[in-house]
Amino acid sequence: MKSIIRYLLGSLYWVNYSNTLSYKGSWRKGVFHGFGELKYKNGTTYKGLFEAGSKHGYGSLISTNGYQYHGDWFRGQKNGNAKVNYKDGSTYEGYVKDGLRHGLGKFKDAQSGLELIGNWASDVLKGEVQIIGSHWVFSGPLPTNEGEALAKMEYDDGSIYRGGIKDFMRHGEGKMQYASGESIKGKWQKDQHVFNATKFDKDGTTWTGNFVNLKPHGYMRVSLASGNTYDGVWDKGSMLRTLHLKNRSKSSFNIHVH
Repeated sequence: MKSIIRYLLGSLYWVNYSNTLSYKGSWRKGVFHGFGELKYKNGTTYKGLFEAGSKHGYGSLISTNGYQYHGDWFRGQKNGNAKVNYKDGSTYEGYVKDGLRHGLGKFKDAQSGLELIGNWASDVLKGEVQIIGSHWVFSGPLPTNEGEALAKMEYDDGSIYRGGIKDFMRHGEGKMQYASGESIKGKWQKDQHVFNATKFDKDGTTWTGNFVNLKPHGYMRVSLASGNTYDGVWDKGSMLRTLHLKNRSKSSFNIHVH
């Protein structure tokens, strides 16, 4: 009698399949087959395809705790291409294997807002990655536990940095190429300070020395596009005095600015 009810009414009405499971959909030989819907006792639902009693094909599993899986299934397991919403608000789009991130995919972390794109193996990101922040894109190997890496950083204004980073800030040897045409290379600290640096202005001026908050600081040699050079002492962008000037004819003399 129970089997007859399943065949006659199971595609139109909910049928209690067990103490924990209700089903509405297509049947074959007494088991779920084709398109159907499942309701679990805890409130979780599944809507999608079945084959021989197992989830197989495309389907959506929605849990009451906020977890959602929309994607491919293979013999009851989450395998293939999918979109996953986690209960903390994070999301993943890409390939999965046995329910874990596996293969090419994009994960967006709800807490940090960062998007991580790359190849995954059993939920772990491996090799070269792309990480997207609010104003920059990181490309390179996954940073170490200390947040360090050698990478490329692309910024919203079109500027590009290549070199050492720490916590997604410029840190270590590297070169910043600004969208304006200017560039600066040297040893960076905390995104804004550059030591043993060389800066090239778009007008042909070259600066050699240290920069604090990206402004000349301390002893600095400046070479103009005209060929003239001068040495000076700077304090956070303000020149305190000029020590020595050499003109294009190679003759030199000392001048002082107070």
